[in-house]
Amino acid sequence: SGVGPITYLMGLKQSLVCSVKTTSGYSRSGTMYVAEGKVRGNFAASSMIDDGAYLYAWMTGASKGLKLLASSASNGSAIATNGGVDPATDLSYSCNPWSEDAQVFIPPSTVLFSNTL
Repeated sequence: SGVGPITYLMGLKQSLVCSVKTTSGYSRSGTMYVAEGKVRGNFAASSMIDDGAYLYAWMTGASKGLKLLASSASNGSAIATNGGVDPATDLSYSCNPWSEDAQVFIPPSTVLFSNTL
């Protein structure tokens, strides 16, 4: 348990499942899965994935989603406004060990991802 950004959880080099809540900015709460430098967040009406190369965000039931380079810090705010959490934003979290399922980090094939919505 604690407070810190997604990047901190990713840096722990552990497979974790965490209950999370944003502490500022866009209000989000949900479940995050972390393993091998990747993270997936499932929230009330949206989801996001950071696979280390790209950030993906999509709204539940949407046919389109956002895909941006993870390396660009400015993309974090774009992800937040489209349903995800900026990887640099602090979260309150409570985590437990998790047996990694690589399928969790694959964006849904039913959503068309692009760098604009």
